[in-house]
Order: sequence, then C-alpha cells, then structure tokens
Amino acid sequence: MIISIEISLYPLHSDYLHYIQDFIDRLHSYPNLHIRVDETSTFITGDSNLIWDVLKKETTQTWEEAGQSVFVMKWLLGDLKAN
Repeated sequence: MIISIEISLYPLHSDYLHYIQDFIDRLHSYPNLHIRVDETSTFITGDSNLIWDVLKKETTQTWEEAGQSVFVMKWLLGDLKAN
C-alpha cells in the first residue's frame, strides 16, 4: 500500500538546524522512498511498511542524538506526488 506523509521536526535544542538536516539526509538514504523537502516540511511517499520501519528507526535516532524533539506528521493513503 502506497502512503504519503508530511512531517515536520522541531528539535528542542539550540543546534536545531543540524538535527533537522541530519534527519532529512538519513531519509534520502532510502532509495525506495520519494522524498521532497520544502521550507517547513518533508514529504515522504512509498510503501507503508517501509515508511513505518524507516520512521521507527529514524525518529528513535533523532531522539537519541537531539534529545527532546517534536515530530508533527500528516498521513495520507495514496501517492501525494501524483497530485
């Protein structure tokens, strides 16, 4: 099942830009996901099982590295990039 997610990351850390960019860079390392970044959000489209696994791994890594961080996500069934 293909899904799309809009995700924003707000690390509660003085060096917040570093943690945001690191998270985005790690997302780009998954060749089976379509990643699009704009000024306030990152959009991820791909197989739902892969996205669940990736977000579990990458949100955990962000919390381990940055500490307190807020993730805001919107989930959509389907391919957002097709619209």
